Amino acid sequence: MSKIIIDKETKEVKYILDDDEKFNMGADVTVFIGRGAGGCNIIARYIGTNTHELIEGVALPSGTDKSKHGNKYCYKNNEFATNPKYEDDQRD
Repeated sequence: MSKIIIDKETKEVKYILDDDEKFNMGADVTVFIGRGAGGCNIIARYIGTNTHELIEGVALPSGTDKSKHGNKYCYKNNEFATNPKYEDDQRD
């Protein structure tokens, strides 16, 4: 099982996290603990509880590449769907 952070309005999946991944989600910013290169923290501005939602206990679709997930999926009614606005090469 995993955790996801989605945009409250568009329902786009912004981050896919392992259950044991540590982070602090504030109103306007999220800090991912030790997720960056060399164990550095990553700060995600504009990703916070005012505009985004954390959902826990999520089963990911088969073959999900966690490294290329930003906006690739939408999550509505407890189900994943491919985001029609996503282009496969936008993250390469």
